[in-house]
Amino acid sequence: MTSASATPISTRERVVLLDVLRGFALFGILVVNMGAFKANLFGPPRDPDLLDQAATWLIAFGFQTKFYVLFSFLFGYGLSVQIARATNRGAPLVPRYLRRLLGLLVLGLAHAALLYVGDILVTYALLGVALLLLRHARSSVLLGLAAVLVFGSALTFAALGSLASGAAPSDPTTRAEWGREAERSAAAYRGTPREVIEERVRDYPVTLAFALLGQGPTALSMFLVGLWAGRRRLVERIDEHAVLLRRVLAVGLVVGVPGAVAWATFRVVNGFTLDAAFLYAAAVDFATAPFLTAVYAISIAMLYQDDRWRRHLAVLAPVGRLALSNYLLQSLIGAFLFTGYGLALYGRLDAGLGLALSLTIFAVQVPLSGWWLRHFDLGPAEWLLRSFTYGRRQPFRSTRNRSRPATL
Repeated sequence: MTSASATPISTRERVVLLDVLRGFALFGILVVNMGAFKANLFGPPRDPDLLDQAATWLIAFGFQTKFYVLFSFLFGYGLSVQIARATNRGAPLVPRYLRRLLGLLVLGLAHAALLYVGDILVTYALLGVALLLLRHARSSVLLGLAAVLVFGSALTFAALGSLASGAAPSDPTTRAEWGREAERSAAAYRGTPREVIEERVRDYPVTLAFALLGQGPTALSMFLVGLWAGRRRLVERIDEHAVLLRRVLAVGLVVGVPGAVAWATFRVVNGFTLDAAFLYAAAVDFATAPFLTAVYAISIAMLYQDDRWRRHLAVLAPVGRLALSNYLLQSLIGAFLFTGYGLALYGRLDAGLGLALSLTIFAVQVPLSGWWLRHFDLGPAEWLLRSFTYGRRQPFRSTRNRSRPATL
């Protein structure tokens, strides 16, 4: 590999709309993750206040499942860009891409142990290997397999719901034991930093299993759809694919909105209980969420074609360029606020305050990201991952930015 062919993508080569979509996705991921930052998700509904119930409904309707689906689509799209770029430059893709996945894996494991047990980076690193193996598959294979994964996942949840409906209900002793375990876990997250890390390590195997088996099939399906869309340069050629996108938008509204309403209503009434009713509701959510995600992505892409909207949406691009650093920063803030690292508010904030806090954090990240990119070309996490991927230390600042001293 020559040094010319193995260079990272430059700022001029970036597709700004992709960064806008990443920034938008990052906001949704923060809203969803805030629920897990502040308390254990499992259990009956805990929000008696009408405002908190409304916040729970809104988060379930508009955010849960939809945004990791969008990020997964963008992950697959990104691979297609890397494939095209490596082909044009005559550079081998596989070794560098595997190093990138290994870097994501290491970052994800550290993230899960130190900041947030619900990390998604490990899942992406592991599923990224499957995506790499399928990179040369025909478009019909990519889309067919994506459909099988989405609806197969939904059918699996429905089948588990059928099995659970025939099981004997848990006895009072078991439920009391679950309650004591939840209290012990909350106390550990509010404890010393060592206790916090030990609790995360204890929780991580179950969390990772759910991420891979529950969310994994949908994430991989969106990897494949993103790879297909990237081959067609859908994001760069919105006008050429306007008819297709409008059809997908219409189908997304018809399928996605009723599914989101059903899931959100269930979440407010029943909570997150892992019983038969929950599994049936989850089946509906996993089957329909990708359609509502498509509505979000296509709507933003079409609005971006208008000059006035483009100026407004462009504020999200710096957040998207620093997506990895911003994702980790969100977890760092959450760990400080809710665990024994700092304020130890775990289990003490309701859904309404959690949503307001998400909006506040993201409102700070938007100008902070713009400020950072006026001084640097990469975020700290992006710099670390890129340096590991290319096997050499990458520059933090371009020649343009080196003339501006950074005040850190």
